Amino acid sequence: MFQRILSTLFLLAGALGTIGCVLILIAVWTVSMRVTRATDKVFNAADGILADVRERVAKTEDRVQALKITSHEIQANAQTWAKAEAAELAGSRLGVKKKAELLLTELDHAKQWIALTESSVQLLQQAVEASQSLGVSAKTDSVQNLIQEIEAIQEQLRQGIETAKNITHRAAEAGEGKLTADRSDQIAQLVVRVVATLGIVDARIQAIENHLANFESALKDAQQKLIRWVNLAAIGATAIFAWMAAGQCALCYLGIRGFRRRSNLAVSSPS
Repeated sequence: MFQRILSTLFLLAGALGTIGCVLILIAVWTVSMRVTRATDKVFNAADGILADVRERVAKTEDRVQALKITSHEIQANAQTWAKAEAAELAGSRLGVKKKAELLLTELDHAKQWIALTESSVQLLQQAVEASQSLGVSAKTDSVQNLIQEIEAIQEQLRQGIETAKNITHRAAEAGEGKLTADRSDQIAQLVVRVVATLGIVDARIQAIENHLANFESALKDAQQKLIRWVNLAAIGATAIFAWMAAGQCALCYLGIRGFRRRSNLAVSSPS
């Protein structure tokens, strides 16, 4: 009787334990897949933000290149205005004023693009800080460098806008008459300042592109590292619970063996 109860307990405990281990293994791999999908989703969102930043930086760079051409056109129109005859005064004057206004407008647009870029980079910084709080190591140097470069570009663009306003002001002060040599030289000097400012902005943009490449590389490394740790944890848990399930199966085997032994004894006993 005692052996039958013991065999029953072994069988029940082994069956329940095996089912429990299987359910836990299913839960482990379900959680692992969900964490992997969530990780991919988060890093894909970060990749999307990076793509937006790259696009805005590229558009800003295109504007900077166009502004360089506009600046040289202002200088050329100012020189023509200073030397123009009466019949050419209106066209030369209008050319300087329109180009100066275009320069001011485009500089302001570039500043707005950079402001949007800064907002996107700040989102990346928040994502990096959040990942660090979860224990995921990610390099923040590239993000900090990005923010510093963007702030430097904003300062350069502010200076460029002020210079463009001065060019517009000088052109307006000249009135309807011929541009004097002094005013032409002043406009030329201001244009040189704008071109120098745009050159600095261009160099900063190149630095931003380098920092973006470094950050993208660090982001991919962090993603691969996180997924690797999740998979290793799932494999480790699988090994542990598979070993436990083997132990539970052994209990089931002992229980079944006990029942078979009792049945054999019953068959072999005399009637």
